[in-house]
Amino acid sequence: MPDLIRLALVAGAIGSLDVAVARAQGPASADPYGDEDPDLAGELQKLEEDDSRLQIYGFADFTYTQFLMDQSSPWFDFYFSPYPTFGIGNLNIYLAKQLSPRWKSLIEFRLLYLPNGAEAVSSTGESERTDTSVLDYQDKTEYLRWGGISIERAWIEYQAHSLLAIRAGHWLTPYGIWNVDHGSPVLISIRRPFVIGLSLLPESQTGIMVYGIRAIGDSSLTYALTLSNGRGPVDTYLDLDNNKGIGGRLVLETRWLDEFRLGASAYTGTYSARSHSYGLREGEVEADHALTERYRELGMAADLRARSGPLLIHAELISRQAVFSDGARPTDEVVPDAQQPDYFAYGGYVLAGYRLPWFHLMPYVTAEYLRPQWRTVPKIYVGALGVNVAVTPTVTLKTQVQRASIPEARNIVIPEEPVTIWDAQVAWVF
Repeated sequence: MPDLIRLALVAGAIGSLDVAVARAQGPASADPYGDEDPDLAGELQKLEEDDSRLQIYGFADFTYTQFLMDQSSPWFDFYFSPYPTFGIGNLNIYLAKQLSPRWKSLIEFRLLYLPNGAEAVSSTGESERTDTSVLDYQDKTEYLRWGGISIERAWIEYQAHSLLAIRAGHWLTPYGIWNVDHGSPVLISIRRPFVIGLSLLPESQTGIMVYGIRAIGDSSLTYALTLSNGRGPVDTYLDLDNNKGIGGRLVLETRWLDEFRLGASAYTGTYSARSHSYGLREGEVEADHALTERYRELGMAADLRARSGPLLIHAELISRQAVFSDGARPTDEVVPDAQQPDYFAYGGYVLAGYRLPWFHLMPYVTAEYLRPQWRTVPKIYVGALGVNVAVTPTVTLKTQVQRASIPEARNIVIPEEPVTIWDAQVAWVF
């Protein structure tokens, strides 16, 4: 197992941990979507079938960020702080348990400093920052600032066969590379691509997923089918319409190179938001559950992961089409007295890395292009140059410079000047 850890972590995510674990265990027990032993599972010893111990592990990262623009840049007026900053980004905890030979469970949650410090701008233009300072009831002389918890995943799974596993609960949507392999110690770069951050496909869903894998000679074909609440304002626990979100994924993995993995994904569903009001009419209570927003969406994605010797290539292309319902079309947040039009948004990125023979160094470069759903932002270009190094099997150091350009922006609060960011990060497994 230490060799497997070193392969997955010291190699700087040349292959994600789910791939490394799958190859070590064989196709019959492999989970192609990163949750069989999610993100950091190489850090665990393999569970025996009759082992019912609760496994607790996780990852964290600490980042230094500095914007490389003049402090008079208009970007600092609306979006960013001009001051160099240290910060804890992710602090994720996993609880995993093999419930029986065929049943297992995983829970992942992220600890947050938010909502303390969150900033909101009122309709009058005034900015207010949330302050969660409260007097500690155990020490009446000390104040503490409470934070929050984000539930990333919570599911139970039954493994009927290598061709059929059934997962129920809250799970990461099985698409692409970045969405599932989200543990910062195994990611090559520091910042995820813009197109992933826009969630053109849902980041996660609540419902049922079935998946399986079939070996075909030296290759393998995996599939996933999903049924969920779809998207909505409270989709993790409540569906506000009769339309379920459905999706699927196919992945072909071959031995054409040291690693070659090609995937295609799709998702369609209906987003619905409602307002509730109650009143009296002729002595009777009346309720109104009006639709405030509804649209039908179709998301599609393709991804490629290839490795030949020290050279690594990652690429993803993602699109999303949204068609709003009449009478449930929201107002445009940017254009006054206008409604949100139907849209087609898409984008993609390419990442190339090269593993050097010295000190496990991997220089990498990324290029991104995005046409978002905002009418006032026609396109975005992003490029980054960086290097990472796994100094121990559980500690990774990274640094990168990223530059984003938004030409032809028609939003009065988006400057024409590009944004340039320097980040340095240490990410670790525990």
